[in-house]
Amino acid sequence: MNEAAKDVIFEFGGFELDPRRQTVRRWSDGQPLDLTPRIFATLLHLVEHAGQLVDKRALLAAVWPNVVVEDSSLTQAIHVLRRLLGEHPDDHRFVVTVPGRGYRFVADVVTRSRQETAAPGDRQGVAQPARWPWRRLAFTAGFVALLAVLVLVLYAVDTARRPDGYAATRAQPAIAVLPFVDLSPKGDYAYFSDGLAEEVLGLLSQAPDLAVIARTSSFSFRDRDVDIATIARKLKVGYVLEGSVRRDGRRVRITAQLIETVNSSQLWSATFDRELDDVLAAQREIAAAVASALQVKLASRTATAAPRNAQAYDDFLRGRFFYARRGPGDLERALHYYGRAAANEPEDAQTWAGVAGVSWVMTAEGLMPRETGLPRVLEAAQRAIALDPNLAEAHVRLANYYYLAGDDHLADEHFARAAMLHPSDPLVLGIQAGIAAKEGRLDQAIELQRQIASADPLSAVVVNNLGHMLFAAGRLDAARVELLKALELSPGSAAAGTVAQILVLQREFDAAIEFTDRSAQGPDREQGLALVHHALGRTAEADAALAKLISLSATEDPFRLAEVYAYRGEVDESFEWLALAARPSDPDGMLLPAARNMWEMRASPLLESLHSDPRWAAWIAGPT
Repeated sequence: MNEAAKDVIFEFGGFELDPRRQTVRRWSDGQPLDLTPRIFATLLHLVEHAGQLVDKRALLAAVWPNVVVEDSSLTQAIHVLRRLLGEHPDDHRFVVTVPGRGYRFVADVVTRSRQETAAPGDRQGVAQPARWPWRRLAFTAGFVALLAVLVLVLYAVDTARRPDGYAATRAQPAIAVLPFVDLSPKGDYAYFSDGLAEEVLGLLSQAPDLAVIARTSSFSFRDRDVDIATIARKLKVGYVLEGSVRRDGRRVRITAQLIETVNSSQLWSATFDRELDDVLAAQREIAAAVASALQVKLASRTATAAPRNAQAYDDFLRGRFFYARRGPGDLERALHYYGRAAANEPEDAQTWAGVAGVSWVMTAEGLMPRETGLPRVLEAAQRAIALDPNLAEAHVRLANYYYLAGDDHLADEHFARAAMLHPSDPLVLGIQAGIAAKEGRLDQAIELQRQIASADPLSAVVVNNLGHMLFAAGRLDAARVELLKALELSPGSAAAGTVAQILVLQREFDAAIEFTDRSAQGPDREQGLALVHHALGRTAEADAALAKLISLSATEDPFRLAEVYAYRGEVDESFEWLALAARPSDPDGMLLPAARNMWEMRASPLLESLHSDPRWAAWIAGPT
C-alpha cells in the first residue's frame, strides 16, 4: 500500500479500519479487534477490493509476499477473520467464498479521509447501533414473551437459511465434489485436475451411506461467480469438497479441503506432493479422509485395479475429459485418447470400459456405423470385465450391447450384476428407469428418474427425461414443472416443444403459441403449430403446418404425424402413421437415430382419442 492510501479510513458494517495504525475498531465501543498482521493484511486487501472477486493467488501474493504457503493458510485466515467480525455461520455478511477461485468482500464500504473521520464512539452524523432498554424490559412478562418469540424467529430464519434438504444430510450426508482448479504454470492441465476430482467423486459415490452429487451438476459451477452457500442451496448438500492441482512435468501438488456448508467451516484439508505415477494413491487418501470426516465407509472392492503408468493415466484422463465435455469432435477425441491409454496400459479395466462407453454413444448417435461400433462395444466391455469383474460400468456396457443384439436374458444378467455392484450409479438407475418404462411401470420409472435428478439436479438431460416420463404418465402439471426447469438449465433444448403440447392439452393456447415460437425451426415447431392452430379453429394454418410436418417427419419420425392426426380426430390417418412408426426393426428402448421408444408411443396423451378403437389394442399387442 502506498502512503496516500494510508490517509483514508474504511468503514463497513459497524467497523472502522485504519490502514496507517493497522487497527480495526467497533463503532459500538471503540474497542480494537485482536488481529494478527497477516489477518489484518487479508482484511485490508479484501476491503480495498470490495465487491470484486479477489483471486486466491492474488490474495496469497498480497498477504504472504515472496513466501510459498499453502491454500490452507489462507482458508484458516479467512475463518479467523469471519469469527472476529462476528459473522453468522449461515450468513456471511462480510466475506463470501467463491469456490475454486477466491473471495469477495460483500459489505458496503465507505472511504473517508483521515481528517473528516470522527473517532469511534464520538461519531456525529453517523447512525449508531440502537441501544435497547434492556433493564426496563428485563423483569416484565412482556420481555419473556418477546424473548420466546425472538428465539422462534431466529430458529426459523436459521432453518430457512440452510440448504434445502439439510436435515436429511445428517441421516445421510450429501456432498458435492467441485472441479479442482488447475494452478499449473501454463494453466493447460484442466483435463488432469478435472480427472482427479472425478476419480475422488467416483470413489466417494461407492459409499452406501453418502449421497454424492453427479459430475454434471457439481462441475456446472466451474468458472462461475457463485459462493458455497449458493452451491449448497442449489445442490441440497451439507458438504462440499474443493481443491486445486498444480502440475509441473511429472510433479503434482494436490490441495483439497472439505467444507461444511451450513457454517462454511473447514472439516479437513491436506496437501499431497506426488510423482505422476503415485497420483492414484493420493486420490484414495483424499476419499478415505473425507469418508472418515463424514463418518461413512467406502465400499471395498474385491478386485484391485492394475496400476497405471503415467502416460496411460494421462491419456485416460484426457479421454474422460472429452467424453464428458461432448463438444464438436469430442467423442472422436475421447476414443482416440482411450485407445492410446489402452495401448500403453492394456490391463486397465476402466480404460476398456471407457472405450466401450464412447463406442456405444457414437453408435447410438449415428457417429459410427453399427457394424463397426457394436463389435467394439462388445470387445471392449468383455475385456474390461475380464480384467475387473466388479466394474459396474463394464457390465452396463455389455448389457447395452446384448439388449441391442436381442439377447434380453444376457442383457438382464449383466445389468443385474451392475445394479448389485453400484446401485446408486446414475447410469445404473437410468437403465432401471428405462426398463421400468418399457414394461409399463411408469410410476416406478418416474421414481427412479427422480433419484437420478436428486443426484444430478442441474443436468438438463436428466430433468428433461423426468419431464417426458411424467408427460407420458399423464401427469401434466408435474411434467410442465420439470420441463420448464430443463428449459431454464438449457434454453435451447427440445423441452419447449413438449411444454407446448402440454399447454395445448391444458387449453392454454396463448402460452402454447409462445412456447411453440421458442422451439427451433423443424419438426418440434411444426407439430406445435399444427396442434395449436387446430385447437383454435384455424384450419388453413393448421393444414399448412401439418403439410410441413409431413415433409419433415414422414420418413424420420412418423409418430409425430400419428399424434397430430389423433388430436384432430382423424383416426384412420393416425393408425396409418402408427403402423409406420412401430417398425419391427427399431430397437425397443434403445436411443438410436430415428427410433421411438415403444413405451413412449403407447403412453402419449395425444393419442387418447384412439383408445376406444379396436385397432388400438391390436396395435398395442403387435410391436414388441
